Amino acid sequence: MVAGVFLGYWFTDRGPKYHGKSVAFWFNEPERAVGAGRFVGVSFVDKETWEAFQSMGAAAVPYLVTQLKQEDSWWIGFYWRHGPKLPGVILKRLPIPRQPYARQQRAALLLQTIGPPAQAAVPDLIAVYNRAYRKIHRLAPGLRLDWPLIFTNPPSQTRVTSAAANLYSVRLAGGALLLRGSEETLMRSTLTAMVSIGGANREIIPLMLADLRDHGFYFGNASNGTNLAPAIRNSEPTLLAALNDSTKEVRLRAVNLLGTLIPDHEEVIAPVIKVLGDGDASIRAEVLRCLGKTHLGLELVVPALCTALADKDDGIRWQAASQLGEYGSQAKSAVPALVEMLRKDESNRLRGKAAIVLGQIGPEAGAAIPALQQALHDEYSNVQTAAREALEKIGAAGGQP
Repeated sequence: MVAGVFLGYWFTDRGPKYHGKSVAFWFNEPERAVGAGRFVGVSFVDKETWEAFQSMGAAAVPYLVTQLKQEDSWWIGFYWRHGPKLPGVILKRLPIPRQPYARQQRAALLLQTIGPPAQAAVPDLIAVYNRAYRKIHRLAPGLRLDWPLIFTNPPSQTRVTSAAANLYSVRLAGGALLLRGSEETLMRSTLTAMVSIGGANREIIPLMLADLRDHGFYFGNASNGTNLAPAIRNSEPTLLAALNDSTKEVRLRAVNLLGTLIPDHEEVIAPVIKVLGDGDASIRAEVLRCLGKTHLGLELVVPALCTALADKDDGIRWQAASQLGEYGSQAKSAVPALVEMLRKDESNRLRGKAAIVLGQIGPEAGAAIPALQQALHDEYSNVQTAAREALEKIGAAGGQP
């Protein structure tokens, strides 16, 4: 307590400032606006506060880490755990404390606001995540959590399916359920912050994948930026293992993250191509999107795209054909597969696409001329037009055979 008061005074007097106001002022602004102790709005940062922490940057990180690592007082835990059970005449006389982990959640949110300059806080964000995780899963407080190991070899006592979690939640009542929800929210807040901040910490990616698998928390674009590139490179073995995970969302995210390596790491192309056999179309589409980022390993990529031309999903076939077109003459080995599509695909849209791609390949697609000439009589005008233009491109450069 004394140390906390001392640090508070230190940061107020000597810490970073924005427009003459201390970091503590900006951190506590929501609480001040609605009354002491109420501390609302942890999931929202107003424009001025956002500008303040963007301006203070890394200098504000020590203060935020101090707030992040604080444990709630006994009163907060007691009130929200037992308050709903107390008689109303007593409850209305008690001071209402802030909700559990409100300050810690706001600290995580503001670290997220600062972004990459807050990389020094990532180990602390992981530590706070682990603390909440151990509480939710009723693990020993001192148990070390090695996330690369946990993800690849999940111990049964730490893995909780969504059904089991829901059952456990139903059994909880009143404040106990609120506390569990606050711990889960704290996990989300710290995980979102560390993913947004990025860096090279080897635990970020496996922790994110394990949380996705066990708790269903899925990131959108937050994990697609360059901030995570060093962590992704350090987690390549974990990501390769995740391609075979039983959870669809984990496989999808693993492909998405490995896709950021493909332009410079040819060794990941072959494992990613194998995922084209996945039963989920969204995962196969993501594989194709990632393969489209590189011109490396075309001796592997082009045959894989040819296989995808026969996929049962129209969107996958279109995507595969489009990417072959991007390779131009380098995709000449795809001509037989494209001819097959031109002749037999049930979709006139895709038959037309096959003709267009053959034209993009150019004179190297001379073997397709008979099929293109036949396509001039297709019942659909779009196929006829595409075939005629393809013949012009092939014939103009290489002549008719």
